[in-house]
Amino acid sequence: MLRPRVQRELTCHTCGTSLVLMQTGGPTYRWQCPKQCLPAIDTGVPIGEHLNDLQPDAPGIVEFNASHFFPPMTKSRVATAKVFMAQILYHFIECTWGGCYNSLYSNVLVPHLDAPEILDYVLRSPVVHDTDGTVAGKSGAKLYPELRHRLHGVTSQRIRTYLVENFPQNSP
Repeated sequence: MLRPRVQRELTCHTCGTSLVLMQTGGPTYRWQCPKQCLPAIDTGVPIGEHLNDLQPDAPGIVEFNASHFFPPMTKSRVATAKVFMAQILYHFIECTWGGCYNSLYSNVLVPHLDAPEILDYVLRSPVVHDTDGTVAGKSGAKLYPELRHRLHGVTSQRIRTYLVENFPQNSP
């Protein structure tokens, strides 16, 4: 039997090493570079929370698309979404299928994106391309107008505060 792999592995922005999901040594799950090049990325999910196993597709890859996150979502599925929010954000940003894109936005990002560290990690990665209207924030994160508009629609005040503080000249 094939062991599932994730669609996009998280890597350290400094050394390129794959990040490891830490389940010990702190109160929450966090992604960390084994070489400790960067501070750990806090998911905000308590270590005691149960995470669901996500079923891979035929080639054995877990793709973080909308098929895993239809409502109603159980408490453990919400915790899973939050722990893997960086991968979900990568998929959301790169998604070209409107149904998946909008479903991820409505069912996952709006109600459950609440970790500014995760958002900053993704926005500092090459997934955000320099195009017309792309701006750099104080942390080095980049944001383009459509993504900014979508992110300002999430429920989390922590995310909206991050956006205003990191991209003050571009706040709505």
